[in-house]
Amino acid sequence: MQIAVTAVMILLAAVAAAAAVRAIAVSRTAEWMEMVAIGATDSCESAGYVGCSVVCSGVENMQQIESLLDVEYDRYETIVVLDARVSSETARVLVDRYDLIRVDAVPSDEFPSARIRTLFRSRSRSLRRLTLVDRAGTSPYDDLDAGASVASYDYILPVGADTYLMPNAIEKAVITIASAVPDDIDLMYSVSDDECYIFRRDTLIAQGGFTRHVLRGIPPHRIRRTMVPIVYRTTSGRRIKFVTRITIFPIIITLLAIETVTAGAHLAAATAATAVLLAANAAYARTALGRYNCFEKSVLCYIGRIFAIFGKRKFTIS
Repeated sequence: MQIAVTAVMILLAAVAAAAAVRAIAVSRTAEWMEMVAIGATDSCESAGYVGCSVVCSGVENMQQIESLLDVEYDRYETIVVLDARVSSETARVLVDRYDLIRVDAVPSDEFPSARIRTLFRSRSRSLRRLTLVDRAGTSPYDDLDAGASVASYDYILPVGADTYLMPNAIEKAVITIASAVPDDIDLMYSVSDDECYIFRRDTLIAQGGFTRHVLRGIPPHRIRRTMVPIVYRTTSGRRIKFVTRITIFPIIITLLAIETVTAGAHLAAATAATAVLLAANAAYARTALGRYNCFEKSVLCYIGRIFAIFGKRKFTIS
């Protein structure tokens, strides 16, 4: 029993040390984000001219589309993929509002599932950053392939319904990518977000396009992880709070009770102190990095990172 208690105490100490390191990383990231926010456009102009294409699947909310287009960075575009026969009203509104016209769509052999029915671009030069792709709805992964096949830039950010960009998110992302060795990043992953990945287009082609297991083929040394939050979701807050409160918190309380009975109050107190430290760390990350993220979401990010140690995540799009 004493050996088990000692092992648990060592584990708790390691967790506390990791939380302290994370707090330092969050602090440095917050300072960096403030500097980028002051002169985001000027910084990006000298950051290797990295371009980013946001590809949307299942996005029909006009407010969300307007938000995705409200980006000042020059080398950026939004590609909306939908089935115009099913979502006819959304397609009509987009065509009318952004003065879209049909253009030639040459099928790409780089993405085998990218079957495009019609491609629309705006006649207005100021709205050229919007592209509408009409295709028969099959799966979100095929939608993303279709969008990536017509993308103008080297990095692809897939976006689903109810997903919005954080302030200056694209500028921060391209600066992070450009700060690495050229062509040395196949994937950028934000550890502060839930399912937010920016893929290099050539990497997607080499992997055969978007799939549920596309992350498995990317070597860890070619993945850039960042503390900078890129996106946020507006309707997942209640669900996350509900799931967290009925699962995580009761489990912690039960664990403390069992430890008190079987191993004594000292171990239970150490576990409680570690839990409080992690909670404080999550609250600090929420405050410093993104006002849109709830406390419970920050807690779930910790859990997601723990499970990521044991295997590759599956790529999903809402």
